[in-house]
Amino acid sequence: MTRKNMQNTTYKYILVAALVVITLASFFLANLLIGLLSVNAVKTGAIVVVIINLAVNFAMFYLLFQLLHAITDRDKQIEQLNEELNRLKTPQEEEEKTETITYNPADIAQRIIPSAPQNLSLTDFCDKILMGIAHSCQVVSGIFYVKDSATSTFNAVAKYAYYSTEPVAPVVEGEGIVGQVIKDKKPIALNMVPAGYMRVLSGLGQGSPRYLYIFPILNKDEVIAAIELAAFVPFEDNQKQVLDHLSGLVGKIILKLKQ
Repeated sequence: MTRKNMQNTTYKYILVAALVVITLASFFLANLLIGLLSVNAVKTGAIVVVIINLAVNFAMFYLLFQLLHAITDRDKQIEQLNEELNRLKTPQEEEEKTETITYNPADIAQRIIPSAPQNLSLTDFCDKILMGIAHSCQVVSGIFYVKDSATSTFNAVAKYAYYSTEPVAPVVEGEGIVGQVIKDKKPIALNMVPAGYMRVLSGLGQGSPRYLYIFPILNKDEVIAAIELAAFVPFEDNQKQVLDHLSGLVGKIILKLKQ
């Protein structure tokens, strides 16, 4: 029970006690005056006093009763308002708890994969993967590299919001950041990369993301592709988990589309 509710309850008890006291006093005074009238046969003035006393006591009784009723009504309104606020608050809290509990990187990675990928070309499939990653992981730009079996280089087959006056050069294993990721077969996260390393072009102008995440796509133990992503904010651990799951799913599809 809140402090305000305790105060209201105390006021109610005081008002009830006052009502009881006034009622008893009224009857006592009325009986006393009636007794005096019967004993001393006091004139009309005493009768008037009795009537005035009863009227005043009744008025006080009525006012106290109305005040008690008003306090009770206010308490009911406050209680109803609190119940309504709780009803509005509970679904939101449950939704937040559900989102926290049901967050599953594997499920998110699965939703990034387009439906019926076997009906897409390799370029279209990679485009959709980059678009899905951008929407799920706050990525602003990306390049999808796929290994050319004939030359063993990794060529950019798809780009997302990437701007450059020069074509993306093929990547050789061990050369550059992407080449090092391919060689090590492990992802790399870079923070505060130099301005201009990768540019993003939109209707609002150009920008240079400062955070990179590059990860390989493997089939068994062989790197068959790599994805380079850029963002204006650091990549969080749960986003990296999504991309890790995505790597295993995408590798099998790329092999089928290259056949």
